Amino acid sequence: MRLFIAVSFSPAALDGICNIRDALSLKLERASYTRRDNMHLTLSFLGECGGNEMEKACTAMDALDCKPFSISMDHIGSFHRGDGDIIWLGAKRSDMLLSLQKDLAGNLAERGFVLEKGKFRPHVTLARRAFPSFHEKAGVNPIVQEVSSISLMLSKRVDGHMEYTPLHVKNFCRL
Repeated sequence: MRLFIAVSFSPAALDGICNIRDALSLKLERASYTRRDNMHLTLSFLGECGGNEMEKACTAMDALDCKPFSISMDHIGSFHRGDGDIIWLGAKRSDMLLSLQKDLAGNLAERGFVLEKGKFRPHVTLARRAFPSFHEKAGVNPIVQEVSSISLMLSKRVDGHMEYTPLHVKNFCRL
């Protein structure tokens, strides 16, 4: 099973994210747009895992000691690919979010996961295979989301599209 750990969004935040995504469609000749129910902010991509690895991922999540905090999604950017850009909505720098991702990655590594190297760029994918190439880095009205939990997600293709299903949720305690 293909797994990742992510922050999910409230219905109100999803409304705002979808409005931004829909406005992009007026600027692009072609793109494959992310479905509303698939929008998330990935903290760690685990890839193909067995049942034992799923249990280890749940244990790594449960070992986190984090309080709820807010993030602000406030700018659009892109990753350039040969078959078209990936266009995303990025999070404003958040020390709490960076700390959460770093702690999660450490907990996963302690349990034997080999994670992708590189800088963590917190974002929500709005569109893939977008053309023409998207070069602007544009600010948008911020969308604020409280991060009060993270989810272990199963990724699978169903009827030609990706479906993400939560398998385990780690809720953060308020103190």
